[in-house]
Amino acid sequence: MRARTLLIVPIVLGLLAACTEKGTPREKRHVTLHLIGEALPPFEAIPKIAEKFTRETGIEVQIHPFEFETALSKTQLDLTGNTGSYDVVMGIYYNLGKYVENGDILPFEPFLNDQKLRDPTVRIENFFEPVMEVSARYNGKLYGFPATAQTMYLWYRKDLFMNPEEQAAFKAHYGYNLPVPPEETPITWAQYRDLAEFFTRKKGERLAGETLQSSFFGTCLQAKRHPSLWYEFSNYLASWGGSVVDKQGNVSINSPEARSALDFYIGLRSFSPPGTLQYTWDDALTAFQQGHIAMTTMWFDATPPLDDPTSSKVVGKVGYGQIPVLKPGGPVVAQYGGWGFYINADSRYPKEAFRLVQWLSRPDVQLDWARQGGLPSTLSTFEDPGYLKIPYHRAQRAALQHSIAWTRAPYSEEINSKAVDRIGRAVSGQSTTEEALRGLADDVQALLEARRR
Repeated sequence: MRARTLLIVPIVLGLLAACTEKGTPREKRHVTLHLIGEALPPFEAIPKIAEKFTRETGIEVQIHPFEFETALSKTQLDLTGNTGSYDVVMGIYYNLGKYVENGDILPFEPFLNDQKLRDPTVRIENFFEPVMEVSARYNGKLYGFPATAQTMYLWYRKDLFMNPEEQAAFKAHYGYNLPVPPEETPITWAQYRDLAEFFTRKKGERLAGETLQSSFFGTCLQAKRHPSLWYEFSNYLASWGGSVVDKQGNVSINSPEARSALDFYIGLRSFSPPGTLQYTWDDALTAFQQGHIAMTTMWFDATPPLDDPTSSKVVGKVGYGQIPVLKPGGPVVAQYGGWGFYINADSRYPKEAFRLVQWLSRPDVQLDWARQGGLPSTLSTFEDPGYLKIPYHRAQRAALQHSIAWTRAPYSEEINSKAVDRIGRAVSGQSTTEEALRGLADDVQALLEARRR
C-alpha cells in the first residue's frame, strides 16, 4: 500500500503544477533549439530564415557557428560527453557511421511515422538521391536530412579565357584552340595543365593587354596539411580511377593510378602561388578574389563572395564548369563535401528539433534559404527559373549529378587524418609519392584490421 501511495503523490503534484491558481493550463513551455555547424554562409543564414519558423511554432532557434575543424571537435565533445548542449548537429557526412554506431544521434523513422509531426510537403523524393544516400542514410535507415548539398567544381576567369589576344597566343603555342570550360561538360586534365602553364606570368609581363603589377598564376592548390588538401586531391584520385579501398574491400590507395594522380597534382605547384603549401580553401578563395589566379577547383559554398564588390576584384569575370576528366568521355567526378542535420540523442527537445529540420527541408523554405546563401539539396529548388538565373547554379546542379564521396564507416575520420598527413608530406617534398602512398596504404590496412578484430 505504501508503494502505491508513493506513486500517486507525484502524479497529483504534477497535475497541480500544470495548472494555474484558476485551474487553467499553463502557457506552453518556451523552447530554444541550439544548432552547431560550420561558420559559412549556409549555416549563418539560418537565424534569418528561422524567424518565420519561430513565428509559426513559437520555438526559438540559436546557432553556434565554428571553423570547420573546431565545429567537428566541439560536436564530438558534446556527443561523447552526453551533455546535450546542441539539439541539432550539422555534421559532416563522413562521420554519419560513427554517430550512428555510437548511438549519438536519433533515427528519423519514428518522427516520420508520427502524423502529428509529419509535414506532407516535405517529400523524400524531392531530395537529390545521391545526396540523401550519403548525408542521411546509413545501412538503409534514415538518420537525418541533408543540410548542405555541395561539391567542388571549376572556377575560371572567363574574361581572360575569352580574350582574343590570349586565345591567339594560346593556339600559337599549343597548337589547338584555348578551351573555354562549358558549364556541364569538362575539359581534360591535360588541357588544364596547359592552361595553368599558359596563364602563369611574372610581374611586368602582359596579360590581356595590360602590364602585370604582380605575378599571376595559372592555378592555385589548396596544399596545406589540412582537410582541404585531401578533399581537393580526391578529385584527381577519382579522375585517374584510383581509390582508397576497392569494391572488394581491399586497400588500393598504393596503386599506379593513385601515384599518377599524385604526381600530376604535385606538378601543378609550378603554376601556383609560392605560398600554396600553406593554403586552405579560405586562402585560395582570397587569392582568386584578389585577381591573382586564372582557374582553380573550389567549393560551391565559397562562390558567392566572388561577386561581392566590397571584397572581390573579379565581380562578373568568373565562369564555372566541371572538374576535368582524364580523357574525353572518361568518368566525370565532383568531390562531395556536404553536411547533414542530425538530432542529438541527448537533446531535451527531440520532437521540436525534428520539426525544425523538417521545416528547413520544406520546398518554399529551401528556395528562400538558397537565395540567402544556403546550399539546396532539393530538386524543386534547382527547377526554379529565377534560382537558375544565378550564373553558377547550373554548373553546381551538373556537379551534383557526378558527386563522389568518401566512406562513412566509423573510422572514416581517422583515414582522412592519415591521408592529410601522408599526402601533405609528398606535396611538400618531405617524401616521395611512392613512400606517401605506401605509408597511407599501411595506415588504412591497420585501421581495417583493427575494425575486424
